[in-house]
Amino acid sequence: MQQKLALGAVGFFGWWCHNPNSTKGQFYSRARQPTILSKLELIYHSSENVEARPWPTPVDGQWRIEYRNYLSNPSNVQMGPTWVRNGALYPVNSLCWGNGSPLDGKWGVWADYFTVRMSGRFYFEEGVYRFRARADDVINLYINQNPVILDEDASQVNEEYVVDRYISAGYHNVLAEFTELTGHACLEFSWTKLPVPEPPSNLRQIGRTITSITLTWQDNSTDETGFYIYVQNGNTWNRIATLGANATTHTITDLQCG
Repeated sequence: MQQKLALGAVGFFGWWCHNPNSTKGQFYSRARQPTILSKLELIYHSSENVEARPWPTPVDGQWRIEYRNYLSNPSNVQMGPTWVRNGALYPVNSLCWGNGSPLDGKWGVWADYFTVRMSGRFYFEEGVYRFRARADDVINLYINQNPVILDEDASQVNEEYVVDRYISAGYHNVLAEFTELTGHACLEFSWTKLPVPEPPSNLRQIGRTITSITLTWQDNSTDETGFYIYVQNGNTWNRIATLGANATTHTITDLQCG
């Protein structure tokens, strides 16, 4: 039977052991100080066979999941993780620990006041993606270090955030940061590529004056968010109007003959 343990050091050489009597699942040094930086994973195979190995390296297409306790500043990643593992990417990424702690404290994480940092490098096809996230207590989501979802109100637990964002083709860095304060601890987030709307057709002129023309077209889609109208100037196309969904006409004004 394998048993796993975290080993770390904070500015001096020493060893760490898991305290079986700790209700918080903390790791202690000989000086009875909680661990700050955990470096190695110990796997107990037998009394004569204990394996030590570093945290797993990041893998494209997988999450690198880091667990941390915190005392005052939940965004202080300098404290170092108590446990690190790699995990698969799912259509809906969901973790829930109820009122307990991850793996019942065996990863050195408290039941309250901890963070989970999920980072990964994933391939996206070009398109518009819908990002969803909710948590008890707080979750923030970033793409290439740019915020997509910021949960700024910890009092509103399980509030769902939905954001649509254009993503170019290629690999992108995704980061989800979860913070647990007290009580129930759950997080859930996902992204899906939205279908491309059918383009409009049958563009034609239906009216004109000396300084304007009115255009109309057939709307072939039911899920578009709007229309852009462009005018060609030499080899350049300039956007001159942004219309809402289901629009089928537009009048271009301030035209000049010549």
